[in-house]
Parts: sequence; C-alpha cells; structure tokens
Amino acid sequence: MEDPKYRIDESRIISEMLDGETIIIDFKNGSYYSLNNTGSVLWEKVREGYTKDQLLQYLKGRFDASPDLVEKSALTLLAQLVELSLLVEETASSDLPSVEVYSGTKQEFYAFALQQFQDMQEMLLADPIHDVDETGWPALKR
Repeated sequence: MEDPKYRIDESRIISEMLDGETIIIDFKNGSYYSLNNTGSVLWEKVREGYTKDQLLQYLKGRFDASPDLVEKSALTLLAQLVELSLLVEETASSDLPSVEVYSGTKQEFYAFALQQFQDMQEMLLADPIHDVDETGWPALKR
C-alpha cells in the first residue's frame, strides 16, 4: 500500500473530544479509550481523511519536537489503533483533502498516548432492553 488512509470504523466506534482529550468507545468489545491532547490531534486529522503521509507532514509541522520523534510516535499510535480495530487501514482514493499547513506557534510535544479502560465493559456490552432486571436500566440482571 503506497500511502494508506485510515478511517474510524463507525459501525462499532464513537468518539468525542472533551477539553483536548478524545474519548473513544468501542461497542463491540466494551472497552473505552482516552487519547491525550497530541493523540487527539492525530485522531481529528484521521477523521478529516488525511492519508498517512499527509498526517505525518501535518503533525511534524504542528509540534515542537524533532520530526523523527513525532513520526515514530505517530506511527506507533497508528499501529496500536489499527491493532485494536479502532481504525481501519485502507487504500487512499484519488479525492484527497488538501493538507492544512499548520501556521500557528508550534505546540509542546508529548508522545501520542492511548489508554484503555475496561471498568464499564459489562455496562457497555449490555442490551438495555433485554439485559436489565425488573427495575430497569442501568440495573443489569445478575
């Protein structure tokens, strides 16, 4: 694959950015995830349809760190997101978005980080109609 593109598998994933952090919920496995501020930038650019090369170009221009460090950290996170099935890697189409050249002050760089949580797995996987007791949601049958 020359320059792959990533997409969020919206059949199983929802996400929301809150105060610079992205929360991702996977309804297939019941896990939820948190991306730090730098990871949230990467996630938003994936959502906008950037290819891997476009994404790396943008991130290297946005953060105040060596381009090699930014690239290595971004590629590690992308591989992790694909391995967890949060992103799907596919061939980029010919109608690619133009890459936004970041022209602001470079931001401090923190390694892209993803945390996984499973403490609400039972609740996230439950069917709110059939898996609740007589008192209703959110009381699950035991």
